Amino acid sequence: MATYYTVHAPPDGEIERARFVKEGFSWPAFFFPVIWLLWHGLWVAFVLYLVYAAALFALARTSPEAPVGAIALIGAILFALEANNIRRAALARRGWRELGEAWGRGLDEAEHRFFRRGAAGESASAAPRPERSRRPWPAFRPERREEDEVVGLFPRAEA
Repeated sequence: MATYYTVHAPPDGEIERARFVKEGFSWPAFFFPVIWLLWHGLWVAFVLYLVYAAALFALARTSPEAPVGAIALIGAILFALEANNIRRAALARRGWRELGEAWGRGLDEAEHRFFRRGAAGESASAAPRPERSRRPWPAFRPERREEDEVVGLFPRAEA
């Protein structure tokens, strides 16, 4: 079974220090969220996780009949689903550029495929990618005329 990774280059462009971030569910983040957050240096997410844990603790203390276990499990699953995306966003904020994708049966094979593809000159350069437009709508909107308005199936009244 193949595992997919996104490849990120550091701000200084040293491709040897590239980081591979796995796509999908993060089992370590599910079982050990605090250690996972600290290991990857995600300090803001760590503080937010502590606030979430404190809120769960307070809920359990004030309302013993509340389904705190179910809420904690759902929160852990959601966190593990988004953990690698949080890591990607943190790398982007620190100036790391996404170079592309890699896949393999494990991290070693994905690294080998990515760097071999880069040695062949395909797409592993540290050149920045072009920025995408942040607007979800088109830049130009033509003016509408009254005669273009159609409501329902029959645009004109028949006499």
